[in-house]
Amino acid sequence: MQPGHESAVLVVEDNATNQLAMRALLERFGVQADFAVNGVQAIAAIQAKPYGLVLMDLMMPGMDGYAATRQIRRLEYGTGRHTPVVAVTAVDPAISRSECIAAGMDGFVAKPIEPEDFEDMLRKWLAPITGALRETGARNAARVLESFLAVTAQLLEDLDAAIQSRGPGGGDAPSRTK
Repeated sequence: MQPGHESAVLVVEDNATNQLAMRALLERFGVQADFAVNGVQAIAAIQAKPYGLVLMDLMMPGMDGYAATRQIRRLEYGTGRHTPVVAVTAVDPAISRSECIAAGMDGFVAKPIEPEDFEDMLRKWLAPITGALRETGARNAARVLESFLAVTAQLLEDLDAAIQSRGPGGGDAPSRTK
């Protein structure tokens, strides 16, 4: 990484609960982040501000993480700049590591995230710029748990409403299309 690069982190994640969890995990190590919900927003953010690290979800609506990383690499071509992009995903690592490398990503962190692995990754990419990362403990865990519970409660309410709307006898099961 070149001197003068920003130490800011961009997290590209479409799930609100995962965003809160990522924010809490990053704050645990004293790292602030900006967020984008898809590849299109990530490209716009990178064009507006230099980042020291991009944490990229792979499966998102619109432009996915693979396409976004390829676009980042096209934007960097010939500039001498190389923004580290690390995949953070629940996709099977055995399948997607090679796809991530082919897209131009620099690393891979599997969900569920192991804090020790995450810290190692941050130290690899950010410590040369920011110095030592600090660990502030798990003070943000309550916020992540509250978000999870709120999302889960809403999903359960929606499920209950769907079941109730089918009435006695259940009717036909809804068709599923992909």
